[in-house]
Amino acid sequence: MVFIPGNPGLIDFYTVYLNLVQESFPEYNIVCIGHDGYCKRDRDFQYFNLEHQISQKHRYISEYVLQKTTESPETKVVELTFLCHSMGAWMMQRLVKRLLDDKQLQGKMEIKFVGLICPTIVDIWKSSKGRKFTHMFAYLPVIWLFLMFSRFLTLLFNENNLKWIIRRFSLPKPVLTLKDALQSFDNSVEGAYLLIVNHQILEQTLLMAEEELQQIRQNDELNDWFFQNVPKEHGINIWCFFAADDYWVHNSTRDYILNRYHDMHSKKVRFEVRRGIDHSFCVHQKEPISNSEVETMNSKSLDATKYSEVGEDGRLELDTKALDKIYYKLDLRIIPALWSLYFLTSFGGSAYGLTLTMNRTQGHSLGQALKLTPHNISTASALYYVGYIIFDVPMNLIMTKVSPQTWLSRIVITVGLVYTCYHALSNAHGLYAVRFISGMVGAGTWPGMSYYISLFYPNERLTRRIGYYFTAAQISAAVAGLVSAGVQKMDGALGRTGWQWMYLIYGCVTMAVGILLLWWLPDRPFKKPVDLATRTGWKKIYYRYFTSPAPLSEQERELHRKDLEHRYKMLSWTWKDVVMVVSDLRIWPMIIMYFGVVGTGFGLAVFGSTIIATNNPSLTSIQVSLLYAPIWLFDLGGILTITPIVDRYKKLRPLVFCLACCVIMCGMFVTTFAKGSWNKYGGLLIAGYGLGPTVPIIMAWAAEIFGPRYGDVGTAVSAAVVSGLGNLGSVTATYALYSGWPADKKRLYRNSNMILVLMLGISIIACGICYLIKDKVRQNKPEVEESEE
Repeated sequence: MVFIPGNPGLIDFYTVYLNLVQESFPEYNIVCIGHDGYCKRDRDFQYFNLEHQISQKHRYISEYVLQKTTESPETKVVELTFLCHSMGAWMMQRLVKRLLDDKQLQGKMEIKFVGLICPTIVDIWKSSKGRKFTHMFAYLPVIWLFLMFSRFLTLLFNENNLKWIIRRFSLPKPVLTLKDALQSFDNSVEGAYLLIVNHQILEQTLLMAEEELQQIRQNDELNDWFFQNVPKEHGINIWCFFAADDYWVHNSTRDYILNRYHDMHSKKVRFEVRRGIDHSFCVHQKEPISNSEVETMNSKSLDATKYSEVGEDGRLELDTKALDKIYYKLDLRIIPALWSLYFLTSFGGSAYGLTLTMNRTQGHSLGQALKLTPHNISTASALYYVGYIIFDVPMNLIMTKVSPQTWLSRIVITVGLVYTCYHALSNAHGLYAVRFISGMVGAGTWPGMSYYISLFYPNERLTRRIGYYFTAAQISAAVAGLVSAGVQKMDGALGRTGWQWMYLIYGCVTMAVGILLLWWLPDRPFKKPVDLATRTGWKKIYYRYFTSPAPLSEQERELHRKDLEHRYKMLSWTWKDVVMVVSDLRIWPMIIMYFGVVGTGFGLAVFGSTIIATNNPSLTSIQVSLLYAPIWLFDLGGILTITPIVDRYKKLRPLVFCLACCVIMCGMFVTTFAKGSWNKYGGLLIAGYGLGPTVPIIMAWAAEIFGPRYGDVGTAVSAAVVSGLGNLGSVTATYALYSGWPADKKRLYRNSNMILVLMLGISIIACGICYLIKDKVRQNKPEVEESEE
């Protein structure tokens, strides 16, 4: 059995732990191969780098195997078992590769087992201590400072006093008071003392640590070979043990390894994650490690689920019932607020479409009052989306830098303010201006909510929540129809027309709710409380009176943090990172997917009442408004019945999206070619049902693909770009089709409907392309620095 230590590679730290292993396996000859440079030397200092350390171990093992097989004829094959700790695991991976590739050793050596304990094999610089040392090495003469400090200590204290300081303040105390535990602690004190008083060892340790931070990065090619090919091709059992809270292994890198390589059905590879274990286990926690290691090595096959706190998705399993209660509590606070927000911001678009036909028999519709031509109407409708598209990404990027609930509240207040101004319109050019401004102030609403909700919920709980508040758009469209029917009765009251009352009432209510959202929506889930004593002026007033109370208790927040820690990270991003997201090939199929379904959705939202009235000219304007509402109730039904299934079976998202598009297409075919106005109306209901789950699926899928790789900026930018550029479909539907295509009215909008069907077909093709490339494009994470919130 060969053991490779971490850094510092002093054997003193591991002797008691290896004695415990020896007691369980008396038949093994255990050899601990330390690192060159960790002994007292009389000659001048020489640094032995990582490459030298690996070559040294390869040379030692190969010489041993060749000597054993040569001197002992009865020994034809030498069986090897490897154990390693910390950065020794990084060396071990490369050592195993060299040994297996060594032609001299083929047929003379068989590796049976490799155990990796607290392995630092991916992005060590991301860990809590890794970040600190990276900054120290970058800005300070670390080695000189440590050497000076060690000389100061050795001059100031004698050996006994220095060991007392190490024992009292430096090392963690043993968990058990057993003889072995105390002996391990004493050995660790001796090792730490040697590290301080021997300046050559200290310098070797620091130089190797600096090289580790530079060299131990993500290497999917080697890790794929080690965790996937080695067990299959060479029959080697691999055991990988992680501490749940490891200051040298960041949770995101651990979870990346688990997500990529953990297989619940594997009989050759076992991953374990344990709480209550430190990275420096050998000082005071060797018993639980050695017990788990012995059990694993004695297993004929490795049951990947045994003793493992890792779920099928590769994440730490937490108390599911407690988590469900936490997310239910968050639902009660967040979902109604987001629902109200989206209801009000969506209401304006539906109201605009309805005011085009309100009180038309009296000659008091918006189009009649402003003397709008079909070209004026389509241009004004398109200008809304132009403003929306231009400002969508910038608005959402701002949200990553400020309190998100404040920014969402700002959106609602300004939307209400602008729509209130609609009641004063008197000509087409005024309509052009307010439609563009409406798009500008409302930009970032949908991607902003998608970004905001992803801060609180893991991806497997995301689609359903997006679906919950997405229903607000459908309900608002239905309610807009009903409110329109009632407000038309107010036509002429106080000298104002029905459409003017519609905008006045809507705008005032929206501004009031926007102000309320400042206290209703919670801030980021793990944001530290603001110390009011450090704030002055308007900032102090803002934080005292305009910030939202936290929705969870401290205990609930900690459990929530553990469930989200695999994905939640606030990144310090630059415009280069934005360009990286936009240039990611996977985002463009998603834009096309969004283009088709949103173009169809907004086409029906803005011109649904127009289609109903054209198919059945005998209907009154109030009857048209009432028939408009059920389309979006069917849309709501699609959300409530389909999104829970998609959340449970995340891998089926592309398939469900394509099937939903097919349902919409069937509805459009019925609307276009069925005989009789009521049969055509039934087609609109079918299309509404299919539309329901499409947008929540796209946004949840985008968060799943771009969030893990790019962090906050990936979630925010992908949502903004997909919804922003995807809304070109809305421009197409509102500017080029229906009212924008006057000749199509005689055909009962047959050609407009068929172009929407074509757009949906393209969305299906784009979905297939996205599915094929999602795991093949930019799988390596960019090297961006995380910042604490």
